Amino acid sequence: MGLKVSGDSFGGTAADDGATTSSTCGDAETGSYTTSGTVTGTISGDSLTGTMALSGDGTANLLVHGTITNDTITATYTGTGTSSDGSGTTYVGSFTLKKQ
Repeated sequence: MGLKVSGDSFGGTAADDGATTSSTCGDAETGSYTTSGTVTGTISGDSLTGTMALSGDGTANLLVHGTITNDTITATYTGTGTSSDGSGTTYVGSFTLKKQ
């Protein structure tokens, strides 16, 4: 993930390649996936809020909430989407970004 900040707004790209297993999907389809998209939002003080729109092996529109401490962003995302087989999927996760 890469973000650029301009004033009180941020934006950038997100990408993920991974694998789903029975422990992460229960009885759902398991295997590998690839997804990418955009992330945009606003910054107020040490908090950020925004959205992440992903597509690839399915689509998702996710809400992002996080905090900024020194040079690090720690955030969570939640939302729903559609997996590659057309079934509904719930997304919940987190990420940490450190300024380089």
